[in-house]
Amino acid sequence: MRHWFGGAAKMGLNWNRDAWYCLENGVGEPLAKSGNGQGVKMAFSEFETKRYERVVGEFLDRRRPPVHLRDKVDIGYRIERQSIEIFEIRPVWNDPGEKMEPPIAKATYVKSSDSWKVFWMRADMKWHGYGPDPLVKTLEEFLELVNEDSHGCFWG
Repeated sequence: MRHWFGGAAKMGLNWNRDAWYCLENGVGEPLAKSGNGQGVKMAFSEFETKRYERVVGEFLDRRRPPVHLRDKVDIGYRIERQSIEIFEIRPVWNDPGEKMEPPIAKATYVKSSDSWKVFWMRADMKWHGYGPDPLVKTLEEFLELVNEDSHGCFWG
């Protein structure tokens, strides 16, 4: 099952639950998940990564806006090292052909305590620990916190 995030298709990118792929010239080369083009050493095993991609993908499927709005606003995620970040995808206000990715929430896995640290992006554009529940035991608990957003930190 392929997922199109926002205007990513217009930018020559395709998401297939495994990675972003560049479709330029018909070549489906996986792109680095770090955005720096260098690739990132993953802190998760391949099995864990696939499971996390499935779990977050299912969460996003439930939260995404209707299809007719996705070129104006959508949500996506990235996995970097031991963190999973959820972000919004929308056109830049003064250049609709360019996309921006304002962050929504981040969870970082802490192996020593077998838990996830929960973060939210404040107006200062820095990640801050989520005060009400700074640690959760599972990725599913993190996604539940983000979905409920009882303090208005993630979705506004």
